[in-house]
Amino acid sequence: MKPDLLFLLTLIADGVGALLALGGLRWESLRQGSGLYVATTLGLLFQTAGIGVYCAQSPTHFFTAWSEIFWLLSWALSIVFLALLVGWKMRSLGALVLPLNVALLAAARFYTAPGLAPSDEAIGHPLFAVHVLSAFLGYGLFLLALIVFAGCADYHAGDCIQNSEDGYIYRVTAVRFSKYTVQGWLDKKWGIPTEASAEMFRGRYVKITCPFSTVVLRDTR
Repeated sequence: MKPDLLFLLTLIADGVGALLALGGLRWESLRQGSGLYVATTLGLLFQTAGIGVYCAQSPTHFFTAWSEIFWLLSWALSIVFLALLVGWKMRSLGALVLPLNVALLAAARFYTAPGLAPSDEAIGHPLFAVHVLSAFLGYGLFLLALIVFAGCADYHAGDCIQNSEDGYIYRVTAVRFSKYTVQGWLDKKWGIPTEASAEMFRGRYVKITCPFSTVVLRDTR
């Protein structure tokens, strides 16, 4: 299988994932489905296979051309995002990461100028390829950390949080970047879901265990 075909399959999978992630911000059915997991996983598998085939067929493995840099950076972002998606259910992050991945893949397609070759000492070192892949994985982690810092909320869907001043409790049912959908706990039942800014829950709120008792916060510390 040629790298160009695997590249195209990666672009399609990430494009579908981006549409699902963006659509999930508006439609509950897209947010709850498994399509985002499938698209992200397939995109990463196609991209990993494409990099492997490219390395096997290419006479060099320098990864200094812009097309190679964009491709590897997209690959690193995909790895980290899939880990966050599986481990912490950070679906809303996909609405930022996957469109960025599509942009990086498109840039890799158009910026095809050759890169500069490294020194002879680096080329001959057995850990050179490991160094390159590890470096780009680090770049991906750093870029994703910037995205998370800029656009994500402090709590996740399913978290229960309590006001440290009045003891009032909310349950987070959905997270959309800097907005929550929450339900308040009143008279031993959950209220109607409403949207609120994440900024409202910073500073005065702490995460508590769900399910919880009706004992106020100062008694459960």
